[in-house]
Amino acid sequence: MGKTETEIGHPLRRVLNDELHARPFTIVEAPEHVLHLAVLFGPGGANAEHRRLTELCRAFDVTPPEGGNHFASDFGRFRLKWECHTEFATYTLFGHGSRPLTEPDPLLAQLPADWYEALGGDLLVAGRIAVERQSGRSETLDGPTRLLGTTPLAGSHVLGGGGEVWTDFRIHDDGLSRVLLIDLDLRERQAGRLVQRLLEIQTYRMMALLALPHARASGADTARLGDEIAQITDVMAREEGAAAERALLGRVMTAAAEV
Repeated sequence: MGKTETEIGHPLRRVLNDELHARPFTIVEAPEHVLHLAVLFGPGGANAEHRRLTELCRAFDVTPPEGGNHFASDFGRFRLKWECHTEFATYTLFGHGSRPLTEPDPLLAQLPADWYEALGGDLLVAGRIAVERQSGRSETLDGPTRLLGTTPLAGSHVLGGGGEVWTDFRIHDDGLSRVLLIDLDLRERQAGRLVQRLLEIQTYRMMALLALPHARASGADTARLGDEIAQITDVMAREEGAAAERALLGRVMTAAAEV
C-alpha cells in the first residue's frame, strides 16, 4: 500500500506550513494608528519575553497567555498583538482614530514608562503607522508632507492603486520611524494585511542589516586573505621540492586558521 499524501515529504512540512498561517492579521479600518516594537533576544530569551508580556498584561488587568508564540487581546485603551519569533519578539498596538504623526505618539504614552525603558538596547525597531482615508490620489506632496511633517519623502501606490504608502526612512527625535498609509479604495481587510506586510518589511529589513557592521569590519581581512591565497596558488605552480611544500603548507594552515 502506497503512502498517503500526508506521509510524503519533509517531516517538518506540516509544522512549517501551519506556522506560516498561524499569524492572522489584525482588522484595520481608517482612520487608525499603529505602534510597532521589535525586541531582540539571545538564546533562551523567549522565556524572558513571555515574562515581559505578562508584566504588560498585568499592568492593564488583562489575563496573560499561559504559553504559545502568538497572543492578541483588547487592552481597553488599545489592541495588542504579540508574536515571539526565533530571535525577536514584536509588540504591535492598534488604536482607533486619526493621530497626526507630527504629534507625540498616543500609544507609546499608554505604555508604562518603566516597562518601555526596560527594553533598553534590545529594542531594534520602533515605528508608527498612521492609516488615513482619502478620496483621491495625492497629486502633490503637500498632503503627505503635512501628515508626516518632514521631507524628502518616498511614496508608492500599492494594491493596484487602492492605497498609497509614504515614509521618510528616518528615526525621529522620539525614537520612532513614521509611515503614512492612505486608504484610497482598499477593500475589506486589505488595510490590515497591508499594515502587517509593512511592519514585517520594516522588521526583517533591520534584522537582515544586523550583520552589515560585521561584514564591513571583516572586509579588509577578507581582501588580505584573498591576496594571500592567490600568492600561494602562484607559488605552487612555480616551485617544487619538499622544502617549498612545507613552507606552502605552513602558509595554507595559517590562512585556514584565520578564516
